[in-house]
Order: sequence, then structure tokens, then C-alpha cells
Amino acid sequence: FDLNRVCGSSSTGTGASIASGMGILGVGSDTDGSVINPSTFNGLFGLRPPKINSPTDGIIPLIVKRDTAGPITKHLDDLVLSYSIMNDDLKIFEKFSSEKIDPQKLRLGVISNFIDSFESLGISYEMDSN
Repeated sequence: FDLNRVCGSSSTGTGASIASGMGILGVGSDTDGSVINPSTFNGLFGLRPPKINSPTDGIIPLIVKRDTAGPITKHLDDLVLSYSIMNDDLKIFEKFSSEKIDPQKLRLGVISNFIDSFESLGISYEMDSN
């Protein structure tokens, strides 16, 4: 945590969040380095897939012919699994995974209220009004 440094390109928040343990997977939109740079700067795994293998639904493109979406993770197996899910092809995961995980057993948690989630863990948080 150094305010004098940057975390990469436009997916900086995603990279910093994954590196700090806020999640195990983030998806960055990439026109030119926005997945690879935050991954590299934060010691993470990132994949900028070829344009033909990347679903871009919901992405507002900067350059239609270049924009793609790719996973950013802390562990390689998470990257392979997320990429295979994004492409709806679990054969990718089966071929390249080092540890076999049943994808049917995976669960996703969503924080609906960030501050309340800390209070449920017994961590108090006070917002500074200044």
C-alpha cells in the first residue's frame, strides 16, 4: 500500500482489489494493456484473451476491434478456471488445471453492504465526516 505508486492501467482497481485479498477473481476490460499491466504491477495472473474468444457483452468499447475482457487472479488455477467459465468450455480447465476442482461445488459470495459486512465480523468502522 504505497500512495506514491500506481497499480497499472484502467483495470487498476480490479488488480489492487485482488492483490489486497478483497476477492479471488476480477474481470478487466482491455483495449491495450489494461489486464496485463495491473496483473504484472500487483504480482497477479492476468490473461488478455484473443478478441475472438472474449465475450464483451456489457462492455462499452473504446475501440471495437481491440476491446476484450480477461480475468485477473492471485492463483493460476483460478485464472484457468475463470477463463474456461468465461468461454463456456470446461475442457480448458480440465486440460490445464494442476488441481482438479468440481466446478459444481463452487459458490460465489456477493457483498451487498460493504460496511455492514465488517460489522458482522466484529470490526467497527467509523466514517470520518471531514
